[in-house]
Amino acid sequence: MKSENTGKKRFGELLVESGLINGAQLERALLHQSELCLRNERVLLGSILIEMGIVTATQIVNFTHRRKIILPLGELLVMEKQITRAQLNKALEIKGTTPRKKLGEILVSDLNAVSRESLLRTIAKQHGISRIKPVISDVDSHFFFGFPMELLKKHSFIPYQLFTGEHGEMSCILIVSEAGQESFKKITQLVERTVPSLSRTTNNTPHKTTVQFALAGEEEIQDFVINADEYREVFSFCGKNKKEHFEKDEVITIGKNYYSSNTNLNIFMRIIMHAIDAGASDIHIEPMRDRMRVRFRIDGVLVRQPDLPKSLNVYFVRGLKNYFKFKDSHISNLIVDDRKRILYADRNIVADLRISILPIIYGEKMVIRILTQTEEVPTFESLGMCTNLLEKYKVVCSMSSGIVLITGPTGSGKTTTLFSTLDYLNDEEKSIVTIEDPPEYLIEGVSQAKVSGSNGKELFYADALKSVLRQDPDVIMFGEMRDNESASVALTAGLTGHLLFTTLHTSNAASAITRLFDMGIRPYLLSSTLVSILAQRLVRIICPQCKEEHEPDKDILNFFNVFIKNFRQDILKRRIVFQRGRGCDHCNYTGYKGRIAIHELLCVNDEIRKAVLRGATAKDAEDIARRNGMTSILEDGMLKVAKGITTVEEIARVAKTLENPKTTLTIDEIEYLLEGPVPKDRIFASIYTAKNFGSMSDVPVHPEILTLNRS
Repeated sequence: MKSENTGKKRFGELLVESGLINGAQLERALLHQSELCLRNERVLLGSILIEMGIVTATQIVNFTHRRKIILPLGELLVMEKQITRAQLNKALEIKGTTPRKKLGEILVSDLNAVSRESLLRTIAKQHGISRIKPVISDVDSHFFFGFPMELLKKHSFIPYQLFTGEHGEMSCILIVSEAGQESFKKITQLVERTVPSLSRTTNNTPHKTTVQFALAGEEEIQDFVINADEYREVFSFCGKNKKEHFEKDEVITIGKNYYSSNTNLNIFMRIIMHAIDAGASDIHIEPMRDRMRVRFRIDGVLVRQPDLPKSLNVYFVRGLKNYFKFKDSHISNLIVDDRKRILYADRNIVADLRISILPIIYGEKMVIRILTQTEEVPTFESLGMCTNLLEKYKVVCSMSSGIVLITGPTGSGKTTTLFSTLDYLNDEEKSIVTIEDPPEYLIEGVSQAKVSGSNGKELFYADALKSVLRQDPDVIMFGEMRDNESASVALTAGLTGHLLFTTLHTSNAASAITRLFDMGIRPYLLSSTLVSILAQRLVRIICPQCKEEHEPDKDILNFFNVFIKNFRQDILKRRIVFQRGRGCDHCNYTGYKGRIAIHELLCVNDEIRKAVLRGATAKDAEDIARRNGMTSILEDGMLKVAKGITTVEEIARVAKTLENPKTTLTIDEIEYLLEGPVPKDRIFASIYTAKNFGSMSDVPVHPEILTLNRS
């Protein structure tokens, strides 16, 4: 592979050719680089472009992977903000006096500038490979024990997994401790001489072996190999005690002691188990030009997993379609939407898998949504609702009839909020019925109806709701308003003395009104039934074990300066201090641990009801709500940033918008509205009447509150 050092001008020209930067930006960056050189500061062009805000580190890394360019490790660590420029210069100075010592080892052992795990992950990213911690249950024992142990110890690698394609072609995953073309080439030659003898096929023709690499620490690999004799006994025991995956009542049982004669199913179930163990909500298996990329969505963000070899591309997905007996599974390039239920025996977890298959350029992309059932329903407080917003929401939930909407994109926690609401309302004096597909939380005392079928899910939802209305319910939870029919039936329920909770996919609370207009709902019907709209997003929580102060990118600060009044002044006064997680074992080196919701609550008071009757736009409704004390999702998020709960980057990720606010608030005003001592009469006024919430000029300033929360 090439290095960025092969020519500063040439690297810049490649960036211009790709459209990542333009000629003027390149000239500015090269001029700045020349100025640094005069001060004896050697900085690569990619780092300069990032520091100037022209490109991001992710863009540079993706560009170098596409062009097969290897970025220097030190520069990549600086780009990723794992170390500072000063730390890199100090490490290079030490390396100059001890040239045989590796730069990474100096940064870890001598300077304690970065953790060993962060270093391994960065090296893996540098070479475009996965970082894997070897696990006994994942190793292909037939493949592993086909190599002499002395050979594995000498060259420090683990034969991890072996795949045989449809036509006998072979692919394998090797875990190595040394990343680089020379190391890859040497180990590839060793494997090519060994793998053909390990083929489980009866065909004696030679097979082409494709090698895929992953990275682990030197000690991890040596410990694994040294204890191979013990592992051999474990492998033997597991092999004798494995049981066939079995399907009973349409539930497939999986676990470490289960296997299948279907190779594709074994790979698929291993991925499912890893995803559940990691707490993933979705699995993405995507064919690419040279591999099958596997990613898990964990805490709302896609996280790369070990790739599958290209040889499994068509064979893998087609085999699963046939095994699961999906409709028209024999036809390729066909969109598939289906579901399966599994029992993960090792953890006694029942999960519904929603499987979607979409034909794309390189094959068929499979996305699996994992829905696990649980009886632990979180409280309002654990969801992240601020004090005054929660006070309003509890008043809304006490209504005898009407409709309460929870809005947000897929994966924003709407269902969890609905069940927290039902758990709050649940008592012996109320009849509560839910219509779900499938049930995600199990609540004692709540009648939960499962709706499913292949003849049109929306029709089943509407029919089920009509049936539930004859069950004498007090409270109804209805999965989602999907079309005019389901929305009309739901609104009718709100008119006939029932309190109905449901969800809608919109970007903010006020947009739900125009979305229902678009569904064909008449304004008079909507104004008579709609009680409130709660919009929300999920953001990741900073890991408490590795929390530290940091300075966000200028672009993010510029964005929030538009939406938060006196934003820059509050930063200078340290009223707002930005923090992040550096990354540690506790958070799996992501810097985040867990998630919390940010909200905005639009209460349909008299003034908004009259506006809806006139066919008001979302902006009209929002302006009225703002005058009556409504705070936005972004403002709730900024308060959580100021309190050190999450990062400003997280708020920008989930709540960035092009809509310019009509009014802005300071961080003190936001805190007062959400958590301050707001008089009860002002809270009730914002819910029921057209009386304005009042001027913010009388908001008390409490800088010490934010300081205490940060500490």
